[in-house]
Formats: sequence, C-alpha cells, structure tokens
Amino acid sequence: MLQLPSIEMLTADRAIAMQLQESYEGMPDNRIAIRTTGDGDCLFHAVGKLLRGGREEHTMLLRLGAVVFAVNHQKHIVDELYGELKRADEVSVGRFFSMISDVGQDKTDLYERLTDVVQEQARKTMNRGEYSGILPIKFLAGFVRSHILLYCPNPTDSIGYAEYNNVLRTPCSCILDSIPDTLQLEVMLVGAPRRNHFVGLVPTSDDRDVTETDGATNDRATNGSDYSDEATGSGPTAKKEDAKATSQPPSQHGERQQSAGKQNHASRSQG
Repeated sequence: MLQLPSIEMLTADRAIAMQLQESYEGMPDNRIAIRTTGDGDCLFHAVGKLLRGGREEHTMLLRLGAVVFAVNHQKHIVDELYGELKRADEVSVGRFFSMISDVGQDKTDLYERLTDVVQEQARKTMNRGEYSGILPIKFLAGFVRSHILLYCPNPTDSIGYAEYNNVLRTPCSCILDSIPDTLQLEVMLVGAPRRNHFVGLVPTSDDRDVTETDGATNDRATNGSDYSDEATGSGPTAKKEDAKATSQPPSQHGERQQSAGKQNHASRSQG
C-alpha cells in the first residue's frame, strides 16, 4: 500500500528551532507560516513539511499518492461533483469549470465532462512542477487522510481568491467516516501581486483544539444556492466539498514565486 514512511507532525517549537518560520501580511491569528520552495511543487512541499517534522521531502510520493487516490476514487469524486453541479444554474456551472479546466468544452453531457476534467487533473498532478488547484488539493487530502484547511490573506482584493480562504477541503465522502473531524492540515496561499505560492501553517499552541476556532467554510459546492455565494459551514465538522466558483478566478496555485510573468488561474493551480 502506498503511504508515507512515517508521520512526524511539525510543531511550532520545532519550526522555530529549525528557523522555518516566515511572516506574511494578513496571516490568521496564533499561526506561524512555514517556508517552502517555490518550484511548482509548493502544495506538496507544504503538506510534506507539516507531516514530516519540517523536512521538505517525499514530494513525489505525495504527488503519486494523490494521483492513485484520484484514480481509485474517480467515480466517487465525479458523482459528488455531478450531484452538486446539476443543482446549480448555468452561470454557476460555467464559473466552476473556469476555475478548474477547459477540458471537455465540446461535451454536452455534464457527467462526461466532469469525468474528463478529473482524469486530466489527475494526469497533471503526476507532473513535477505542475501547479495545483482545487482538485489536486482534494486528491492530496484523500491520500494523506486529512482535511486541508485553506487560508488566503486579503482574499477580496481580487476575484477568485475567496475559494482559498477559510475553506475546508475534504476527500470524497466515501472515506470521511474514517477521518476524525479534528484532523486537519492548514495551508495558506500567498504571493504578490498574484497569489501563487502555498505555505504550511502551524498553530503556535500545540494543544490548541482546532474545532474551537477558524470557523472554516465548508467546501461543499452548494445547498441549492449559486456558487457565487460564499457558503458558510460548521468548520472542521463539515462533511462535504465546496465546488463553488467565482468569475474570472486567478490561476491555480503552485508556487513559482520567481516567475511572476507566468499566468496562472486561481482555480487552475498554484505551486
């Protein structure tokens, strides 16, 4: 079975001792940000550091694991997205796809198009240096068996970043019962002027109960409402994914900080 060799959760004290901390404007309270390399793999670097005591390793293992999860759970993922999108209006569906991929635009069948998109995103996730967005985050959450709580400083200064702020991304529902509600990793999307780099976040108090704060938005697509509306959920206890989209989202987030000239789409991927 594909899995990390061992888990050694990074603590604030260890991060400070290793001089990994960085400061960003608009950070959530009681957190320190963990420096990651900006090479397109920042999402996987960030999660790897949180799980491996601050060591930036096993990036390709995490990528491969995310892909394996996507392949093994493709039907569950597509079924959930389809169930959410079929209740949405045409504009909202268009916004969702604009955030994820333009693959399958010629398909009139929504389920077939979603299948193509999930398959395409899984293939891209296998590529080292490929920016990561909403679906790769879901795949990765499934592989590491953890909710992933996203933050984004000042999300209202550009269209689309709200998808990455205070939103809880979860694996597909078929494995949620095996994941404690309090088990979550925290990742923040940073960068200026374009948000295109992921860093990990660690609570400054190790015994802090994650269910007491954050008020994270559940990442479920809709409850029959338009995707353009900000869904409010019950934080870490949320059990479904939010596929809501906003118009003209920035590019997906990978972390290539040094190539600001490269155009990414917020939902398409960040690294």
